[in-house]
Amino acid sequence: MINRNRKFILKKLASLALAPMLMAATAMPVMAQQSEWPSKSMRLIVAFPPGGSVDVLARSLAIHLGKRLGKPVVVENVSGGATVPAVQNLLRSEADGHTMLITSDVTLSINPVLMPSAPYSPAKDLSPVTILYTSPNWLIVKADSPEKNFDDLVKKIAANPGKVSIGVNATWGAAQLGLETWKKASGLDFTVVPYRGSPAAITDLIGGQVTATVDFPGSSYPHVSSGKVRPLGILQDKRSPAMKDVPAILEGGSQGPRVQSFVAIVTKSGTPTDRIQKLNQVIRESAKDPEYQALLAKLMSDAVFSSPSEAAAYIKSETVRYGKLVKESGVKLD
Repeated sequence: MINRNRKFILKKLASLALAPMLMAATAMPVMAQQSEWPSKSMRLIVAFPPGGSVDVLARSLAIHLGKRLGKPVVVENVSGGATVPAVQNLLRSEADGHTMLITSDVTLSINPVLMPSAPYSPAKDLSPVTILYTSPNWLIVKADSPEKNFDDLVKKIAANPGKVSIGVNATWGAAQLGLETWKKASGLDFTVVPYRGSPAAITDLIGGQVTATVDFPGSSYPHVSSGKVRPLGILQDKRSPAMKDVPAILEGGSQGPRVQSFVAIVTKSGTPTDRIQKLNQVIRESAKDPEYQALLAKLMSDAVFSSPSEAAAYIKSETVRYGKLVKESGVKLD
C-alpha cells in the first residue's frame, strides 16, 4: 500500500513538473509569431512630391523591399514645409520599423542649423538607416536662352541687378542656401525663387517665369533630353562621371555656388537596432539588382548605401558644413 502511494505521488509530481514545459512548448509558436517582423504592410514616406527623382527612386525601392521583406511597402508623399510635415508624419507612427522616411539633407543637416525652433531634432528623434546616394546639382536654362555658359549668366545678373530670378526645388534646401551664400559673397543682385519640388520649378522655367533653375539632374534630365532645357554646368569643382560632357562651374578655381545634396532613409528613434540593421541589409541587397542600378545611373546619382553608423557620421559632418554656410549667408529664420 505504501509502495503504491509512493508510486502515485512520484507519478503525480512528474506530471506536474512536465506541465510548465508542455505549456512553454505550446506557447513557443505563438510567441514566435508575435515577434515576427515585419508583421504588417510597411510605409515609406517621401518628403517630396510625386514625379521628382527621389519619388521615382522611392517607388522602385519599395517594390524591391516588399519582395525581400514579404510585406507590401506603400509609398506616401508628404511634401512641402521644408520637409517638416513629412518628419512629423513619421514621428506619429510607432517606433517599430514598419514606417520609414526617405528624405534629404534639408531634413537631416540643414533644418537643425537654419531653424533652431524646428519641432524635431534629427539627433534625438530620428535613427539613420542608410545614405542612399549623393547628387550634384546643376544650373539649367531654357533651350532658347541666350546664355550659353555660367559666365554668361553672371554677366546678365551684373547687367540687370534685381531682375534675374533663379528657381530652386525646395525652400531653404541645399540649392537656396548655396545660392544665397554665393549671392552675398559675390555682391550680385538676383532673386532666388523656391518651389515645392522639382516639377513645379521646371514648369516655371520652361514657361519663362524664372531665368534659370538649380535642380537635381535626375529630376530635370528628361527635359534636357527632350530639348526643352539646357544645362550651363554642375555646381561643383569637378565633372560628374555620369555627366562628363557637362562642365563643372568651379573647375580651375572659378567662383560660384557649390551645391551637392544627399538622400537618406531614416526611422523613428527607438526603433529596435536589429530591425534597422535588417532594413539596411535588404536595402543593400536591393541596390545590387541590375534594374535598380540602372535607375540610379539614369538619375545621375552617386550610390553610397552606407551602414547606419556611417550614415550617422556623415549626417553629422554635413550638419557642420551647412552650419558654416548658414553663418556665411547671414540667413536667419524664426
